[in-house]
Amino acid sequence: MVKFRLGLNSCWLTAIIVFMVLFAFNSIVHADCFTQEQLDDAVASERKKWDIREDGKIGLEEAIRALQVAAGIQEDISHPNMETGVISVSGTGEDTYEVFDSTGTGTLMASAETNEDIMLSPGDYTVFLNESVQTVTVQAGKKEILTAGVVSVAGIGDDKYYVYDETGTGDYLAYAKLNEEIELFPDIYVLGLNNSRQSVAVEAGEKSVPVPGSVIVSGTGQDLFYVYNDDLSGDSLAYAKTNQDINLFPGDYIASINDTTETATVKAGEKTILTAGTVSVSGTGADDFYIHDTFGKQLDYTDINKEIEVFSGDYTVSVNKTVHPATVESGQKTVLTAGSISVSGTGTDDFYVYDTAGTQLDYTDTNKVIEVFAGTYTVSLNDTRQTATVQGSEKVTLEAGRLIVSGTTPASTLYYVYDSEGRQLDSTYVNRETELFPSSYIVSLNDTTQTASIQAGEETLLVSGTLSVSSLSTSGNTLFYVYDDARNELDHAITNKEVELFSGTYTVSLNDTQATATVQPGEKTVVEAGTVSVSSISTTGNARFYVYDDAWSDLDYAYTNKEVELFPGTYKVSLNDTRTTATVQPGEKTVLESGTVSVSSISITGNARFYVHDDAWNDLGDAYTNKEVELFPGSYTVSLNDTQATATVQPGKKTVLESGTVSVSSISTSGNIRFYVRDAWNDLGYAYTNKEVEVFPGIYTVSLNDTHATAIVQAGEISALPSGVLTISGTGSSYYDIYDADGNKLIHAYGEKAIELFPGTYTVVRDDDNLSAEVEGGQNMIVDF
Repeated sequence: MVKFRLGLNSCWLTAIIVFMVLFAFNSIVHADCFTQEQLDDAVASERKKWDIREDGKIGLEEAIRALQVAAGIQEDISHPNMETGVISVSGTGEDTYEVFDSTGTGTLMASAETNEDIMLSPGDYTVFLNESVQTVTVQAGKKEILTAGVVSVAGIGDDKYYVYDETGTGDYLAYAKLNEEIELFPDIYVLGLNNSRQSVAVEAGEKSVPVPGSVIVSGTGQDLFYVYNDDLSGDSLAYAKTNQDINLFPGDYIASINDTTETATVKAGEKTILTAGTVSVSGTGADDFYIHDTFGKQLDYTDINKEIEVFSGDYTVSVNKTVHPATVESGQKTVLTAGSISVSGTGTDDFYVYDTAGTQLDYTDTNKVIEVFAGTYTVSLNDTRQTATVQGSEKVTLEAGRLIVSGTTPASTLYYVYDSEGRQLDSTYVNRETELFPSSYIVSLNDTTQTASIQAGEETLLVSGTLSVSSLSTSGNTLFYVYDDARNELDHAITNKEVELFSGTYTVSLNDTQATATVQPGEKTVVEAGTVSVSSISTTGNARFYVYDDAWSDLDYAYTNKEVELFPGTYKVSLNDTRTTATVQPGEKTVLESGTVSVSSISITGNARFYVHDDAWNDLGDAYTNKEVELFPGSYTVSLNDTQATATVQPGKKTVLESGTVSVSSISTSGNIRFYVRDAWNDLGYAYTNKEVEVFPGIYTVSLNDTHATAIVQAGEISALPSGVLTISGTGSSYYDIYDADGNKLIHAYGEKAIELFPGTYTVVRDDDNLSAEVEGGQNMIVDF
């Protein structure tokens, strides 16, 4: 902030006043037109006019004002009229003051720089200068001058200081850089510098300049240090890198670097220097190290070979959970040395490092290093273990070997590695490597085993073979199972797929048929299967067929026109309890032809079931008329509603037996009565009138309400017997009986009824009344008592 000082002695001021007096008169009037007394009076009057402070003196401010008015730069308000007044704030001329109404709120009324005037109507006003406040009463024709003071903070650097009210709370009033001035009305204020505080009294026309001190932590310049209040309350006040200053008002503070602390007393105008030391760990640079205080609290961490700045004290340094004590002195470098452990290998597996208590310290890929302080450690690679002793900066490298199981299938089969005690160590897919420390191990592939001896830096290769069952089946693939000599299941797969095994002789089971297979390293062993199926020409459905061995043990089943996969041999095949023999050859399809038997029907009211029997009347199968039963070739008895016919089934052909139907027609509207079909008076079947009974061709007796008729049934024809209706009326609630022409009582009933009967002559008897009735087919005969 640049300021100019104009020096004027009283002579110059008098000359300016004289100039202003002459300027006040018309320029055409010469000075020699006035007496000396008149001129003295005019000068005295003009001096009074320009005496802004009314202190009988004309100073720099008045002189500048006079020149500005003379030059037309500023209106001459030095002597307000009787209707207005003037206020001004005396100060440095650098800051702006603002005028509001008496409440200090509302719209800004006017503003000006300090030392400039503002003309106002008479009244009470509130004046703000950098948010400091004074009230003023403006009187007509008078000038009110408020005098400000100045505050500044002396110091070095670009820090800003802030001004708060005397409570030190709330928002700041103003701020400036160090050594810059802020104008304020007289009062008590609180200054803030980097969140440190100091009270200051601002007096009118005076300058208050508090002097701060500074704190610095001497170090490498790479870490940050923080400053706190001396009771460590609240957040940090400020921070900087080591070797940089933090300006603070005088007082006691706590400096912190990487969570280590020291007390700093700051004095006005002085620099307080605290000195840090450093701790580092020398190593490969692959890992981090951590520093802890004596209570175990983590203070900081960084890469190995880098430094951490701390105040002097005793600490614990940790590298991958291995620890070492460290004593740090001010201005000194404490350097600890770490060693490392690595496992030489392929880089595909991880190795782990444990301490003597069994605590895991770290892990990484083989061929990489783990840094540790000196000590003895256990190294684990896929659960195989070795001991490593590290001295100082020594690099300890353990050599691993490699195991691989070579296979022919894609990487989908796992092999397992066990130690000599049977503890599983690792597993991976065939054709992939596993890294192990040198020793002898048991390797399991689908529960087949071999021994592998692992040497340091070498690859141990075990070669497996494959076993599969080939099949020509087009209808599906079947699971086959592989067993060892003790009948322990080793693995399974579907036909035409492979099972990987170590060399040996195994039993293979396919649908409970067995074969023996010998597997050789690197070779594919294929056991050929055959298939058996039952062909069918049925259009109404497929039946299951079953395959049995010689002891009639059930091996498998499938639907006709589908296949069962089997090892070569002779088997029994059952289709609807009809049986035949099938010989299965390797790589061939054995097809057994079946035929079908069905009963055709022209019934429109429903389908009846028919049954197929062998010579011993064993039930073989059944179906509804117009459906088929699949059978092996042979002669069979077919039963339809207890009527029988013989069917001879040929391979690949359909045997169709034609049936006929019996029905009884009725004109009754009150309901339908059951009729029965008999042969020699054995019931064959029944139905309601106007419905049909399906039977094989023949002569049958039909009974309707104990009246009888004969039906001759022809193949593919409907034999319909007409009935009539006998209606009884006029009986009231009395009982009556109906007799046929032979005097056989047919019905005992009461009330009015419509009775269905075959045509004939009937007698109706009620008490002593006898009425004769002739019933005709399709007619309604009424008998009225």
